[in-house]
Amino acid sequence: QTTSTTIESSCNSYDWNGNTYNSSGTYTFTTTNSNGCDSIATLELTLSLLNVTDVTTNTSCFGAIDGSAEITVTGGIQPYSYLWDSGQTSQDLINVEAGNYVLTVTDSNLCITTHNISIDEPQDLEADPFITNASCEVSDDASIDIDPYGGTTPYTFLWSNGQITEDLQNIKIGEYTVIITDFNGCE
Repeated sequence: QTTSTTIESSCNSYDWNGNTYNSSGTYTFTTTNSNGCDSIATLELTLSLLNVTDVTTNTSCFGAIDGSAEITVTGGIQPYSYLWDSGQTSQDLINVEAGNYVLTVTDSNLCITTHNISIDEPQDLEADPFITNASCEVSDDASIDIDPYGGTTPYTFLWSNGQITEDLQNIKIGEYTVIITDFNGCE
């Protein structure tokens, strides 16, 4: 009887004696050699599986450049190198716009994995006004009813006449503007 032991490392899987192994471990293969004797081969396999997880933060406002992705890598052999499809080589994304990003992580054994990141943004903050005109030039029975949408609720309002309500009631004819601010400070 003959015995042999092979020690191997691989990135994701390893083919040995007609089998594919997808996890680390010790495997044996028994056969008969050319002299008719039993032959036992042992494989001690270590797989360097890379696992990437992320914590993403969406942008605060429509069109803002304050999104981020914090990356954690486990497995493989450190140190790791990072390459984003945007050209960055940092581990994390900081102050980026909304969009889809692809990260390629390579460990010191040249094992490679890719990871997709999606950073979202709120809808643009807007408002539709419904205006009721004054009944005559000197009346104060006009009103402006706005319907804000987008951004992140709740909203605050500051009208050009100093009022802070969502809608204006019992106003005179004239021009009015409103600044709508959402929860994240988007205007």
